[in-house]
Amino acid sequence: MIEIFSIFISLFTFILISIFPINYFNNKNIFAGHKINFFDTLSINLILFLNLLLIFSFFSLDLRVIFLFYILICILFFLFNFNNYIFFFKKNKTYFFLFFLINFFLFLSIAQISILTWDGAAHWFFKAQNFYQGGEYKNLANLPMNYYPHLGSYVWAFFWKNSFLKIEYFGRFFFIFIFIVSIFSLGQQLNKNFSILEKLIITFFLIALSTNIFLFGGYQEYLIFFILFVFSRLFFLLQKNGQFSNFIMTLLLLTNNLLLWVKQEGFFYYIFLNLIFIFHLKNKFYYRFYYIVISLLFLLIFICIKIYFFGSFRFNENIIHPNLFDNYNVIILFNKIIMIMKYILISFFKYPIWIIIILSSIILFFKYNFFSKFYFLYTFAFLSFLLIFFIYIQTKEDLSWLLPLTLNRLIFPISGFYAFLIVQLLNKFKH
Repeated sequence: MIEIFSIFISLFTFILISIFPINYFNNKNIFAGHKINFFDTLSINLILFLNLLLIFSFFSLDLRVIFLFYILICILFFLFNFNNYIFFFKKNKTYFFLFFLINFFLFLSIAQISILTWDGAAHWFFKAQNFYQGGEYKNLANLPMNYYPHLGSYVWAFFWKNSFLKIEYFGRFFFIFIFIVSIFSLGQQLNKNFSILEKLIITFFLIALSTNIFLFGGYQEYLIFFILFVFSRLFFLLQKNGQFSNFIMTLLLLTNNLLLWVKQEGFFYYIFLNLIFIFHLKNKFYYRFYYIVISLLFLLIFICIKIYFFGSFRFNENIIHPNLFDNYNVIILFNKIIMIMKYILISFFKYPIWIIIILSSIILFFKYNFFSKFYFLYTFAFLSFLLIFFIYIQTKEDLSWLLPLTLNRLIFPISGFYAFLIVQLLNKFKH
């Protein structure tokens, strides 16, 4: 009973944190007329919160002090807007009941299993444990795979430390929460021709197609999914409406910045998303210049911190190694490409949301010529899958062992970038 009560406390804590600082009831001016739904606002607040935690992670600060200070501000913010929130929750009670229920059910599932899976136990947990025990960022140099980014582990430790029962899996609940917020944001993007019941069914369906309990065992994939989702949502708004917003541009920078600190492939996604902004967003030159300067600064800070604390900036494998060019032997290369394509296809079926995304893309392309206005979708797909092929072509590891274990985890987060295509198609069906 105490554990169930603690789960409720964690859920309400996440909700409180996600309603601050952007006020959903007074956001029209800062978003320059772009239509932002309630769960979009939660997503954006969570991006800001994650950037704040990223900054705190480099200082020797007590996680409890940070939490108490921040949650107090959030409570005061909620009380100040109490009437607005109560009215809004009552008006949308069915929608929010499902939101609470799904979160609670998944939290409970993790509490019952409470097992760390593979990389979660081998790599990410030790980083989380360091921060939970009050260790500093520099201590990560003494851990295995110290060059792995740390943000997900710091967030894990933050909510673990500040949970009611101080049990580690309470820290992992946060990754479930941000995922559910993402999908509910999608559900609210359905147009007014959909009934509440239809929106709820579609939202539940999308969650069912993209949930893998295994990944909540300490992996970072849902955090990458969430970040890519928010970036594509914001960038699509700029592309669709043609109205430039300084605030949204800043949010894109902050959203993209998080990718550097979550997983190794985040470094490449960071570069890809910067290229998308620079080459696909139609705006004045000085806006692009500003974006390039800030993004390069973020990248420089990231590399300098890695070199300062760990002595070098590196990846799990050396990109250039003595056997690299052997992989480009025609026969070896052909066999590797076939194997990679095979496991990409398997990954699509392992995460069925990809099947719906692909079918939606085909219909949008042939029937509605949708992509003619949004070329950035081609660019990200090309660069992301090129990265996947390059990773496995250049590796020295045995692909027959490596691909079944890892490829699906590279494929899944990318679906966050393209999930909105499902809603775009449904809106056109019921326009």
